[in-house]
Parts: sequence; C-alpha cells; structure tokens
Amino acid sequence: MASMRARHVVYRLILATVVPALIVESLLQLGAVWVATRDAGDPTHSTEGCAVLCVGDSYTYGLGASDPSRSYPARLEALLNATPLGGRSRVVNAGWPGSTSRNVLERIAEQIEKDHPRYVSILVGINDLWSRPARLQLPDRTVEATSEAPTTRFRFEFRLPRLWKLLFRNPTAPGELARTTKPAAPSPAGSPAAVHQPPAMALAPPAQPTARQKVERALTGRWRSGDALLELISGGAARWDGKWWVWDVDGDELVLTSREADATVLRTKFERRDNVLAVRLEGAEVSEPFIRIHEPARGGDALLCEGRDAIAAQDYATALDTLTRGVAAAPEDVFMRSARVDAAMRLGRRDIADEELANLRRMRDEHPDIFVTEALVGALNWANQIEEVNGVVREDLERYPRSAALWCARANLAENGGDNETAERSMTRSLELQPDADRVTLGWRLRCRAGCRARRSAFREALGDILQAFAIDGEADKLRQALGPHPNEYTPELLDAVAADRAVSPEQLARAHQVLSEARDRSGGTDVLADHLRQLARCCQRSGAEVVILTYPYIMVQLQPVQRAVATELGLRFVDLQPRFTELLRDHEKSDYFVPDYHCNDAGYAIVAEMVAAALREPPPAAAPGASK
Repeated sequence: MASMRARHVVYRLILATVVPALIVESLLQLGAVWVATRDAGDPTHSTEGCAVLCVGDSYTYGLGASDPSRSYPARLEALLNATPLGGRSRVVNAGWPGSTSRNVLERIAEQIEKDHPRYVSILVGINDLWSRPARLQLPDRTVEATSEAPTTRFRFEFRLPRLWKLLFRNPTAPGELARTTKPAAPSPAGSPAAVHQPPAMALAPPAQPTARQKVERALTGRWRSGDALLELISGGAARWDGKWWVWDVDGDELVLTSREADATVLRTKFERRDNVLAVRLEGAEVSEPFIRIHEPARGGDALLCEGRDAIAAQDYATALDTLTRGVAAAPEDVFMRSARVDAAMRLGRRDIADEELANLRRMRDEHPDIFVTEALVGALNWANQIEEVNGVVREDLERYPRSAALWCARANLAENGGDNETAERSMTRSLELQPDADRVTLGWRLRCRAGCRARRSAFREALGDILQAFAIDGEADKLRQALGPHPNEYTPELLDAVAADRAVSPEQLARAHQVLSEARDRSGGTDVLADHLRQLARCCQRSGAEVVILTYPYIMVQLQPVQRAVATELGLRFVDLQPRFTELLRDHEKSDYFVPDYHCNDAGYAIVAEMVAAALREPPPAAAPGASK
C-alpha cells in the first residue's frame, strides 16, 4: 500500500514537472516557427535589412576621405537614396583598416545575421600580400550554399534550456552590453594608417597592479593645503600653481614636469598616510601637509585600464561597457572618453562615438589644456575625422610644443600629405619627448618612423627602428607587416649587422630571420585569398545576398587575376576599378583622385560608389560551368 502511494507521488511529480516543461517547449517551438515563417518570403526584400553590406579593409573604411560621409559606402547610400534597391537604400560600412581576407571571413556570418543585406560588396586582398594570413575554413553548414535562397530560417533546437539560462543567469550591471569577443580588427593605433593586427585572442585575466601602480593610484586625486591646490589626474596629468604638469613617481619622490616650453622639473619626497600627503612644492606657500579633498570616483582608474586591456584583446563589447561605466564614474577623465570613442568605432557604434566627440570638443572650448587636446586628437583619429585633426594640431601644437602625442599626429598628417621629411622629423620629436611611452605606443611610433626612413631609402636606419620596436613589443605580425614592403632591401646580412647594435635577444633575432624569409617568399598567399573569397561568396549566397567583388583602383598584378577568377567561377558581379582610374589619370593628376599613399580621396571614392551602384543594377553573370555555389 505504501509503495502504491509512493508511485502515485512520483507520477504526480512527473506530471507536475515534465508536462509543463513540454508545454513550454512546444510554445517556444511554435513561436520560433512563426518568427521564421514571418521572415521567410524573400529575405533580400525585408525592409528590416540593409541594401548593401560593404566589407573589406581601409579602402572600404574610407581612409583618405576628408570625412566618413565621403567614403564609398556613404556615397553609395546617397546614390541609392534617389533610386532604392528593392525598397532599400541603407548601406552599412563594415570595413576596417588593415583587414585581411581571413579577418573579413571571420566576421561575415555575424555581420550578415545582424544586417540582412541584399548585396554584399567585397574589396579585400592587399593586406594578404605581406601579412600572409593562415587559411580559415568555416564550418560546412556556414559556407555550403544552394542555388536557391533558404525558404525558412527555422532551425530545430531545444529552446527551454536557453530560456532557463536567460532567466536565471547572473545579472549584469545596469546598462552592461553582452560580452562577445570580436574577431581581429586591426587597430589604427592612434592614426589612420592601415596596419595588420594578430588574430583575435581570448581576453586574459586582468593583470595584478604593480607596487608602482598601487602608489600612483593611491596618489590620484585632489589635495589641498591652505589655499594651495594640487590635482593629480589619472593618466599622468597634474594641475599645480595654475599650470599643467605631468606627474610621475620615482621611488619615494613625486616628480612634476611642466608642459610649458620651459620644461621645469620639480622633485620632492612624499609621504602618504590615509588622506594626508606630505610634500614640499615650489610656487606656493605650503606650511601644512596636503589633505585629500577629492577621492577619485571609485574604480575610475581601474576601469580605464580594464577598458584598454579589453580593446587590446579585441573584446570590444566588454571594452565599451567598461569605458561607459568609467565615464559615468569619472566624467572629467578625457582619456576615458577618448578610449570610449575607440571602442565604439570598433563596434560600429558611431552614435556613441559622435556623442563623446561632442563632449571632448565642448571640454576643449570651455577648459582648454594639453590633455583635453591630446584626448580629442586621439578620438578624432579613431573616428577618421582627419580634417578636424589637422585643424586641432595646427592650432594647438604651438601652444603645447612638448606634447609627444601632437607631434605624432603632425607626423601622420605630414605623411598623408606626402611630406616625408616633416613626417620623419615630427615622429623623431615625438620619440624624444616620450622615450618611456608604453610599449604599444613606442613600438608603433618606431615602425612609423621606419616607414619614413624606408621611403628615402635609408634602409639600415629603418631596419634599426623595426628591430627596436620588435624588441620592445615582440609583435611578430607587426614585424612582418613592417618588413613586407621592402623584403629585398632588408637582407639577412643587414639584419644581423643591425641587430648587433640593438637590444634584440637571440630568440627575437631568430624569429626576425624567419619572418624576413617568409616576406621574401610570398608564394601561396593568393591561393589563400582565392579560397577565402569563395567562402565569403558562398556564405553570403546562403543567406540570400548577392555578391559584388571589387578590385583596387590601381594595378595589382597579384590580386586582380584572383579576384576576377573567383567572380567568374561563381557568377558574381565584378567591378574592375583599375581601368577606369587609369583612364582618368591620363587627363588628371594623381592628387585629383588619390592621397599620397594611394588611398582614394573624396573624388576617388565618389567614382568607386558610382561604379558599384551601376553594377548593382545590372543582372549578375552566369557562373562558370561546373561551379558550385
């Protein structure tokens, strides 16, 4: 009898748990089917999607244009506004400087899922020539395409576990963005120059602060002694005696260096206990110790470090969330705002970038100082606002002649303007003013100067900078990118001779020889490009999008045959830009359509947009016999 009652209890428990779960799962499946059938139809004509998704490198991003609105995707959208494609006119610019075909392939599925494009325009390949990306094979279900668009987007999977995780996962902080790790998007590193970045890596655990960092963080804040006010700001800025300084810690000494032309240096021993700071500084009558009157917003310093670390690890969603909380905690931290622009641009959140740029401009107008200017210049570079960078640098460099960041920006502008001598001289000045910059900044600046020296055929000096940068940051991919344009001038013998004068370890020298050998033998790179282009096209076709492949606007004998062959094989629209630009240059100067580094200018990108718009209105060609889509 007792066992009977026990069985009844078990049956009731099963009915009370399993049956409701089955009902909920059935409702979830029906809901998924409804959503899928609602969106089925013709996915290319969904009003929720974009007309064209433009993917690629700096030529898609718009380097060389005076403003993002003058890039070819933006110009294309302007043309489509007049005569939309299937009711759509929105164009998404998903280009990023330095991208290789592998980078674009890594991102394509996520971008298609997000934007649902009718067409995908692909311009990529030039960075493959010296970066030699490893072949990437997407899962078969991602790249297998059929000749017909899928009739439904429904995919059977158990949805109740996902609902459970959604309801009972650990809550995130208010306003926190979903944490995702983005594929590698090469960083402008403070300038619009196109550079190659290593593949994405998992976000490492935050490094524990060093003893020096703990002291610096403990000193950050506002301190008062009588009428004297000392403000030590995150990032190394300081206000004292009505002037701006750079502050640092050297053992038990506080060091203040003036950012004025006189470069005055004040050194004083300090002792800190709780909220009391004992120092002796010139410039004001200070008879009593300083008392902290402002504790920096909790976590402000740490959030800036965490945000920058997340950017370095290509975890841009986490970076943006962290820096957003940092701005709320420390609204006066201009470098936090500048870093937030960087993260927002990498995530394609131009609305957030524009908001922070407006804040930085306002802060510069209301409280002009060197650090606001430096933060604004960095943010403008991330946002590709080159004309405004030029104006700010020209206006403020005379006011702040000891700003390494402004000299660096001046070097970038001079290089883009074709003034190699000024570019090299300005970058050298930047290195002299800040020889102890962080390793990422220092390595990047050295490689930029190496490029200037190589352009005047000073290859020994250039190689010295390249090896010094490699010794500092150990970035083999950046070493490959620096050696790539001149592999025949950087001989193994010259490498050994220059390394003897630099702090290069035997292991680093061996690695440099390996990279140089790879750069001198580029065979096989175009095979990887062709395979990646095929996978890109098939992934797009599977989603129902049509593909357009573009060439570069000048002769690239290694790339154009590959791009044309893939387009012909798969029956893709093909826009060969090079013949049109060659014809235009018969009657015009190069400067009419290009900036000095051969990126297009505003007029050049307008031509690209016109040619792409014309191609989109033509029927696609037939695929080659036997080609599988």
